[in-house]
Amino acid sequence: RRRAQRIRGWGASVVASTLNDPLVVPGGMSAEQLGELDRLIFRSARINVVRVFAPGYGQDPGARPLAPNDARLTFMRRVRPYGVSFMLTGADAPAELKDGTKLRDGAEAGYARYLADVLSVADRAGVPFSYVAMSNEPDNGRALVTMTEEQTARTYSELLGILRARRLGARIVLGDNTGWAATARYVGVALQRPDLRTAAAAIASHAYRNNAAGRRLLADIARGASLPVWQTEWG
Repeated sequence: RRRAQRIRGWGASVVASTLNDPLVVPGGMSAEQLGELDRLIFRSARINVVRVFAPGYGQDPGARPLAPNDARLTFMRRVRPYGVSFMLTGADAPAELKDGTKLRDGAEAGYARYLADVLSVADRAGVPFSYVAMSNEPDNGRALVTMTEEQTARTYSELLGILRARRLGARIVLGDNTGWAATARYVGVALQRPDLRTAAAAIASHAYRNNAAGRRLLADIARGASLPVWQTEWG
């Protein structure tokens, strides 16, 4: 008699420029083998959303502009014909916007412009992002860039204004925190802003550091805002 969670689809995630991502860095595979891999994942397994990290992780030398020949864009061009949509997750902020790993107070607009620049390059390359999340685990002290709940909400609002001004079609995804309870805290603050409450496409969360109370809290927030929940990491 337990209530079952309804799973509506499956996605994938890539952290470009590392050997952990054979989809993006397909070393040692022939064109035929890579084509078969793509067919298995994006046709047979029906993966239709991919979370793509902005520059910063893996072998990337920190946050930087996205080059038109970046491996991420090459991958996106290759698999988009399968009907795949893409979600950008911020990985790092430019060094001048941070104190250590913490985003400086007052740097929210600068970080939003940096993310919008990444989205703009992809748009011009013909592989636009459909969704964008502010950063990977902004509550995690070991992340490349950390932000408070209020900083994240301010950055989302700044980004939303830039998306509209540049006529970029990416929709914001709130959260992408380490676990349900942390996501609930961050999203709860963001949803106090009417612009974000109206514009958000979904809530994303990772599944680390969890308990039943955190799951229930996030479920209540998502239900109250009529937003789906995407689990974007689990291990």
